[in-house]
Amino acid sequence: MSLTVSATAGIIGQPRFVQPTVAATPAGYIVNDLLVDFDGRIFGQQLLIELTQGSIYNTPDFGGNSPPNAAIFSLVPELASDSFVAMGGADAATSAPVLIVGGAVDLHDGPTRLVFDDERVSIAWAATPGLIIQDQLNFQIARLTLSDDAIGRVALYTSYCTAAMFPDRIALTVRGW
Repeated sequence: MSLTVSATAGIIGQPRFVQPTVAATPAGYIVNDLLVDFDGRIFGQQLLIELTQGSIYNTPDFGGNSPPNAAIFSLVPELASDSFVAMGGADAATSAPVLIVGGAVDLHDGPTRLVFDDERVSIAWAATPGLIIQDQLNFQIARLTLSDDAIGRVALYTSYCTAAMFPDRIALTVRGW
């Protein structure tokens, strides 16, 4: 799988997926953390996922769209594998607070309302107002846990700022992550 982004100020390298080992990941699913490196400030993010096969994992009755509380992992271990958007970490203690603002409005051919289910995601988020995040490496902006038979597409719109606002759009095809 590869991501392509035009090289301009703000982005350092390419956004990338890493596959951490998460002990309680349900059988048949693969955890993918989406990381970015940037200089300047990070602003809003938008993510669109549309699967034609397979599923997006979230723990029934506990999963959400923002980083989970690690204190619950001992009671519900598979919660550590949930899909969510973040601002820097894999749980509520390591991620900056996330403000969910709606659907992915700048990714034109997907739903513009907030959707976060087992086949589709359309979400826009940022750090909470007043929080400044800048100059980061390996900065986690999402965890996407997909079934190993997942096929579909993922699009990302991400905004950074050095001297002026700078957006990037990224598109990729998902097949068996």
